[in-house]
Amino acid sequence: MQHDFPTASLQVVLVLAIVLSILTGATRADSGPFQNDDLYDNETYGSFPTETFRTTHLVAPRLNVIKHSPLCEDGLYTFLAPYGPHVQQPGPTILDNKGHLVWKLEGYGHVYNFKAQETEGKNFLTYWTGDDSVKGHGSGIYHVLDSSYNEVRVFHAANKYPGDHHEFILTDNGHAIITVYNPLKVDMTPEATEPTVGWIWECIFQELELETGNVKFEWKASEHFTLEDILRPMDGHGSEKEPLDWFHINSVDKDPHGNYLVSARYTFAAHYVDGKTGNVIWNFGGKHNSFRDLSDGLATSFVGQHDVRWIENYTGISVFDNAADWETKNANQSRGVATALNLDDMTAKLIAEYRHPEGKEILTVSQGSMQMLPSGNAMVGYGSKGAFTEFTGAGEVLCHSHFESESHFERGDAQSYRVVKKAWVGSPTKPPDFVLDGEVGFASWNGATEVSAWLIQSSTSRNDDDEESFKNVKRVSKNGFETPFALDTSKLKGKVVRAAAVDINGQILGASRSIEIATNSGVEEIYAEEGSELVDQPRPVGMGESQSEPVPVAEQDGLGLPIILVACVGTAALLLGAYELLQRRGRGGKGYRLLA
Repeated sequence: MQHDFPTASLQVVLVLAIVLSILTGATRADSGPFQNDDLYDNETYGSFPTETFRTTHLVAPRLNVIKHSPLCEDGLYTFLAPYGPHVQQPGPTILDNKGHLVWKLEGYGHVYNFKAQETEGKNFLTYWTGDDSVKGHGSGIYHVLDSSYNEVRVFHAANKYPGDHHEFILTDNGHAIITVYNPLKVDMTPEATEPTVGWIWECIFQELELETGNVKFEWKASEHFTLEDILRPMDGHGSEKEPLDWFHINSVDKDPHGNYLVSARYTFAAHYVDGKTGNVIWNFGGKHNSFRDLSDGLATSFVGQHDVRWIENYTGISVFDNAADWETKNANQSRGVATALNLDDMTAKLIAEYRHPEGKEILTVSQGSMQMLPSGNAMVGYGSKGAFTEFTGAGEVLCHSHFESESHFERGDAQSYRVVKKAWVGSPTKPPDFVLDGEVGFASWNGATEVSAWLIQSSTSRNDDDEESFKNVKRVSKNGFETPFALDTSKLKGKVVRAAAVDINGQILGASRSIEIATNSGVEEIYAEEGSELVDQPRPVGMGESQSEPVPVAEQDGLGLPIILVACVGTAALLLGAYELLQRRGRGGKGYRLLA
């Protein structure tokens, strides 16, 4: 839809809004999430707003918290892995209950299935990386990190198959369950008098020993299903270069009996598979539904579903019901579903639905997650739409956040295959990061979950290992990912300073490298005299900042704000000009490819 360009008065308002966003939303410091900001969802800050920091090169997603409740503050962390054409530094990301960054890893490209998991009594972070340009699935490898963020295991799918991104779970006994897509030549019309040969994506899941990579169980969909079981309209017969995506396995869960719950997107069903024979024991939903639905179809009717899990001590099932795929749609919004099963009389009854109220609907045809939390709440991630919601067990919205501008939901500029909440204790081996800029310091520690406060310490020793020489200068409560604090360096000339992270009991967890405060240090040394050019003289820095980074005069007291304001107004004017040009030409452009 085209809009008229704003009037002159509205242009002024827009200029001021852009200036404000530059000053508050794109500053190089821990700004935290926006709070129900309409400008965020109108793309004023871009389709994927981010924040950067003084202490590290990391770029974090900056949420728009539409609604928040203390009932969501359960001590768990939010795990997501944003990717898309406007996500410039994708990577596995952990956020706290307030939306602040806790940990991020960059450099892998697109990441899927990121979460914390436990096996054999130990906690790990797990995720998939690789090529996700294959239609509807991926070809890559699996990563396992310990609680200190050391990579302890990297493995491939077995039998020379390409490892898919749809599933990666750890079992209690040190095994991993993964999915595979592999081209297979088949008879496309088994009941025809003259069979027609074609190609499909064979859907496989494997259970592997983490330690050895040995296959403990392997299951193939084509050995138990035919094209007649599929509810997706099929066009053509597939080719070796473009096999037909017929079954589309997208989640696997295992129960104490050793059997598997397998979700297939294009059967519109989950299938309970015998862990010894591979035979299908029963079907939940789809063309061959084994259950009598006591809730008028709401318990077992879904389209293009994802993330099917056992709940209620294996007496129920949770589902993310997309309610639509590329060809079929049965509702105007996606939903989370919790269903109780009675395996004696084979009935299914709806426990609760998790959907947004009228007028706030979100429909996503690609990806998505549904998780029942220990608190009884439900966490729903919307896959190709950059949003996630926490509901009460009864289905009331408690907390709702966007990490993508709502105006771009249909384009998929920022997606996350799943969004989950998990308990996690991170103890990085790398030291904290600390920088000092004049009379202001900044401290952070990527991945450290137990930090309660920062002790700013000084010493006359130049040896960082001389712990006894460091004396406390001040204590600052941790605030977000990166904590700023004022520091009177005039009293610390000739000494070194560092930031030490302490836990809730005051125990030092780790300390940054120290920064030397030169005898003649001060604004005059760090910055040029008023009116001069940039100073190319080294200044005291900490980890994460270049030793030779020049500092502009604009940052001096009394000059910084006016110069920044002038720059911002100029930038705003350029943005307005670009905006006017866009209005004349029409927005156009195609959305990002959505993965199923």
